[in-house]
Amino acid sequence: MHGQGDAHSGERLAARIDKMLAAGRITEDEAAQVWAAAESGTIDDVVREIQVRHAREWLAAAAAEGRVSERDAAEALDRLERGDDPDAIRALRRGPDRS
Repeated sequence: MHGQGDAHSGERLAARIDKMLAAGRITEDEAAQVWAAAESGTIDDVVREIQVRHAREWLAAAAAEGRVSERDAAEALDRLERGDDPDAIRALRRGPDRS
């Protein structure tokens, strides 16, 4: 039974990675990092690193364009780097009119 659960988990991970790749949410290199991390048991750390990298890029662009304040961007990134839930970044992405 344990092996069967592992197979289902692997299938779910494969489906999620394929979906994120198709949507452009992760790169081929990031997908490979996730697969390697899944095999080594460090998936949470790798996923967090990818989230932080993507958030840093989005927040820098959003602050430069004036869509978010630099202070809000820095606070949201700090929270994500500390391991807090990424809701602060999701809220900034939605903007004040779409909460």
